[in-house]
Amino acid sequence: ITIGIAPLNHKTINNAVEFQTIIKFTLRPVFKINCPLSQPYKIDEARRDHDPEREKEPFEPLVAELNAFPFPWLDVFAETRWDHYESDIVYADVSAGFSLERSGGRWDRFVLEYQYEEDESQFLGYRVNINLPGGFSAGTALRKELERGHTLDSAYWLDYWAQCWGLRLS
Repeated sequence: ITIGIAPLNHKTINNAVEFQTIIKFTLRPVFKINCPLSQPYKIDEARRDHDPEREKEPFEPLVAELNAFPFPWLDVFAETRWDHYESDIVYADVSAGFSLERSGGRWDRFVLEYQYEEDESQFLGYRVNINLPGGFSAGTALRKELERGHTLDSAYWLDYWAQCWGLRLS
């Protein structure tokens, strides 16, 4: 278990610190879990005195993550942000990735993702990348808003990878 206080790296927050606890453990040579928990604190907001009618809110949402690798071919990621002042989850992101080993040490990759943003919407998306012969691979990605059914992002690509360089057409 690692515990520490460090300067906050978010570009939008000046003069802030973040308390972070990272829990890591391995159950067998392959199964690994990483669970960071962080609490950003805005020092300027805590010291603010120019707007006394507005209540001070120095705590940014509490961020909890889970990175799990139960098998070499499966990974699970989850992140959630809890707002202390609204007593609610303001952001959540969950994804599962599946990798299929191919010849030459290359892996095909399939990812399914769900995302929730407060006052925004809920999103569902996928990414697929398939290796082809001769250093080529092809992929696609799609992200849809669940409430209205709108496609937000879509992409298709063809990659070529040599030993020390690559090219993507999308």
